[in-house]
Amino acid sequence: SIEVHDGAQASYDIVKLDGMKVLRIEVLKKGSANWHVQFNYPGLTIEEGQTYVVTFMARSDDEATILVSLRQAHEPWKALSNVVEVKLTREWRTYKIALAALGSDSNARLDITNLGALEITYYFANFSLKPFAGAALKEGESLERGTINIFTLSEYWSRPPRARRDWIEFLWELERDYFMDMYRFLKNELGVKALVIGTIAGCSTLNIMAGLDVVDTHAYWQHPVFPGRPWDPNNWYVINEPMVNHPEEGTIPWLALRRVYGKPFTVTEYNHPAPNMYDAEAYVTLATYAALQDWDGIFAFDYGCLNDWDSRRIRGYFDIDQHPAKMATLILAHMIFVRGDVKPAHELIVEELSPESEIELIARGKVWAWDLPSGRHLGMSPSTPLIHRVAIVTGEVAKPHTAIKPSSIKGGGPVYESDNGQVIWSCSEGRRGVIVVNTTRTVAIVGFGGGKRFDFGTVIIQPGETLLGGYAVIGLTTVDDKALGESRRILLVAVGYVANTGMEVREYGSSKVVARIAPSNVRVETFNGKITCSGSWGRAPTLVEGVRATIAIRAEGGVEVWALDNLGNRKARVPVDVKGGRVNFTIGPEYETIWYEVVRK
Repeated sequence: SIEVHDGAQASYDIVKLDGMKVLRIEVLKKGSANWHVQFNYPGLTIEEGQTYVVTFMARSDDEATILVSLRQAHEPWKALSNVVEVKLTREWRTYKIALAALGSDSNARLDITNLGALEITYYFANFSLKPFAGAALKEGESLERGTINIFTLSEYWSRPPRARRDWIEFLWELERDYFMDMYRFLKNELGVKALVIGTIAGCSTLNIMAGLDVVDTHAYWQHPVFPGRPWDPNNWYVINEPMVNHPEEGTIPWLALRRVYGKPFTVTEYNHPAPNMYDAEAYVTLATYAALQDWDGIFAFDYGCLNDWDSRRIRGYFDIDQHPAKMATLILAHMIFVRGDVKPAHELIVEELSPESEIELIARGKVWAWDLPSGRHLGMSPSTPLIHRVAIVTGEVAKPHTAIKPSSIKGGGPVYESDNGQVIWSCSEGRRGVIVVNTTRTVAIVGFGGGKRFDFGTVIIQPGETLLGGYAVIGLTTVDDKALGESRRILLVAVGYVANTGMEVREYGSSKVVARIAPSNVRVETFNGKITCSGSWGRAPTLVEGVRATIAIRAEGGVEVWALDNLGNRKARVPVDVKGGRVNFTIGPEYETIWYEVVRK
């Protein structure tokens, strides 16, 4: 089966060549991704744990790299094996590749892809696929003589299971010894007093990282993708999708299920990269669940990395120093996490992960780089961290006697309410998810709250419609550390879509414009696919949406509301109406601001 996708063009036929029946594929035009020209053999029955050897002959008009693997021949097209890179040359060569089945399927396919990377002609012949037991020792190898070769990734699966496990155990011990030797050197010989972190959990294992002072992680929601050359500023996209609609697939479970019991836990890189239109959700969401999980430190990546500190425009994917929504919502995040307005969840759910289990999961191909063993691989549900605290018990650490096993927990959406009652993540209305934070000193709404009424007791918030279909981040927090019902100074932050003047956001791979930003004419289309603004990041100043909402605060009067300027100074008074024991007021774009001060006299 030959597949040509999304603007790519290719011709193909079966020809007699060099005494063989040959599949010839000529790529006439590349698509927007390398896999947009590929072919496959469907209808295969694959058994988990079995290794298969694929043999074929191939060449190409120019040097090229193709990818070979097993995959489902039906939705959701799940990968069923390791992926092997094959280097083609102008000369016919016979290739023999070992693929290990990571799952079973009665309708799998052999995938040959990446053909769309170059506009050349490929030739293939004599395919076969057979079960394979593996070769314990290859020619010239001897354990006694110490001549066992390094198991390269390309030939790893050609070894039998026991040999693969021995190799992974060797690598695991080598990595552990390296980190522990460096740790002892820093602490004992150099006398370092600072906390020492190895690398992020996911790039090393939890048991190894637990031997250092802190276990660290990173996460990005919809990181930029570069289909061609890495970090090519002219060929990239992000998927314009709000994480608030994806509680179990988002960053929070991914991070939480790497927390090691008894060790400080940090997130030293986090972002929802621009130009994702929903990126304002990033830090209130992270801070809320970091507080609920009782983590120890969270970091935005990054503040700014260039010299134009006063650029007054969003400079790229990650810098937040010129991003008004991210900077303003850091105040809410600080109050939620550092001040501790959201309290840790009551229940602690733990699972145990031994070094032996880590080694086995890696050896069997159940995990991979950036996603080494975590609670997810132990069967913990991604819904659990949205409700309870979670942790992984490593090594010989005793499991806390008050902890609960995951098997005894009931969970799942579409509404995820924390066991302390302070946080609700609701997707009960499909693609209109919303996170509600309700504490005595901070309340917040993240997501699609437009047209709804949120009653927090002391405060009622009714968000209006927005450029993004009712999506916004709205929060009130006390500045004097008192409860909302007693505070004399409250900060109100309301943010939505943020973009640079003149920015043009397009559907990736086409000329369709989904957002065009001008001071007097902002046009935004609801679009949840691949977007890019390469070549059109725009200019200063950054423009922010003025979010409309009606707020009611329990008070008999004596309340003033002020719209603040970009420096936080009062610039305009917002009218208030006292009715039914509440002070009511409406914010909106007419105030040209994203934050307000509420003052009790």
